[in-house]
Amino acid sequence: MGLEYHFEISTCYLCNTKITFQAKLLPPTCGIRFISIDGGGSKGIVPLEYLDAFEEVLGLPYPLQEHFDYGIGTSIGMY
Repeated sequence: MGLEYHFEISTCYLCNTKITFQAKLLPPTCGIRFISIDGGGSKGIVPLEYLDAFEEVLGLPYPLQEHFDYGIGTSIGMY
């Protein structure tokens, strides 16, 4: 692939089977990016709508969740 901080494995080291595996490694200057959304059930729609609006304002060519390494929510079906 040739991208810095990307690691690709095409053959299993144990059994030599052809596989496709890609890992994105964090650069040494990057901490873990974490998002937590609270509000389960019907209240869960409010933060999700906020994130949707935020993504639209930023105008990113990719989903907002790509900015985070780990996401967790309270019964709102996140990720």
